Amino acid sequence: MPNNELIKSATIVEVETASLLEKLQATSKMLIERSRIEIDSVKTLIEFQENPVLYFNSILLLQGQKGSHKSRVLELIISSLYNNQKPNSAGFCAKINDFKVILVDTERSKLQFLPKAIQRIKKAAGFPIEYDLPSFYPYSVIDVARESRLQAIQEIIEYHRRDYLGHLIVAVDVTSDLLMNFNDVSESMNLTDYLNDLVNANDCAFMMVLHENPGSTSNKSRGHLGSELTNKSATVIQTENKGVVNIKYLHIRESRNPGTFHLKYDDAINSLVPISKEEATELEVNEIVLFEQESRELLKNGTRVTAGEFYNTMKNLIGISTNTCKKYINIINKKNADDNESIISSIKIGRSNYYFIENKQLKAI
Repeated sequence: MPNNELIKSATIVEVETASLLEKLQATSKMLIERSRIEIDSVKTLIEFQENPVLYFNSILLLQGQKGSHKSRVLELIISSLYNNQKPNSAGFCAKINDFKVILVDTERSKLQFLPKAIQRIKKAAGFPIEYDLPSFYPYSVIDVARESRLQAIQEIIEYHRRDYLGHLIVAVDVTSDLLMNFNDVSESMNLTDYLNDLVNANDCAFMMVLHENPGSTSNKSRGHLGSELTNKSATVIQTENKGVVNIKYLHIRESRNPGTFHLKYDDAINSLVPISKEEATELEVNEIVLFEQESRELLKNGTRVTAGEFYNTMKNLIGISTNTCKKYINIINKKNADDNESIISSIKIGRSNYYFIENKQLKAI
């Protein structure tokens, strides 16, 4: 007598295999047909100073240290969609008129900071804050349980797909907040595979903001999620805050890497504007100078701050490690002691070390 369970199991496997094979065969047929059509160039959705930023049906990864103006740059990219295919003040230029743009925020206050960001998008697009941008849909998932946030994104996208066949542009700030653990391989791959499925099956493009590892100099975005997103993205752009804002292309498909561009804040128009490499070199505040400026601001008027608080503050402001803080303090103190200027000194009170500004010669940390 045959084993009915084994027969049933074998039948299920055959059906599943056939379904997968049919899907693969359909894809193969589509690729053969597409290969017969002349493709002059890959279609670009948004450009930056005539270089591709976001392709149709693709993923852009926008990464940088905390405080490197990733969100501000994202706002300028979104605002370019409302500038009638002309470059905006920063040099971003959209190549599309028919679109829906969805902004999903995971970390800013719904009452103050996120509405303020939306106002900046409106102003950068040339509209008053009272004006509602057409085809623009902001969402906050800050009060959605972290384990449900990916599902929330999926439901938002499915909702906007029901009655719209044009190009959907989805911006997520910050991507790591969609996962319980950005170092988890399974979670990271589930998210990136979902994004990849959407851009291949629909007229859809994603702009994903992600922090870099704090203090890292390797251009590595955070966790296993960063590795997977880098692999899946058609464009990877890094922002740096060095007194000027540097826009650096780390990776780009179907185009030569254009390198690094520079922006500065223009008070007259309250926005970032392009500057030359020569002007950027003149304006750029290197990290040690920036560190000294921030340190003196923190310790002004005789303020004493515990070492732990000092290191955490510098990490949040500049994105540097404790060891880098100590290294910079020694460099600054040696220079200032030689010039008979005040130094960043430390004193132990009880079990804690405190930093303060001292008007005397270099002392060891």
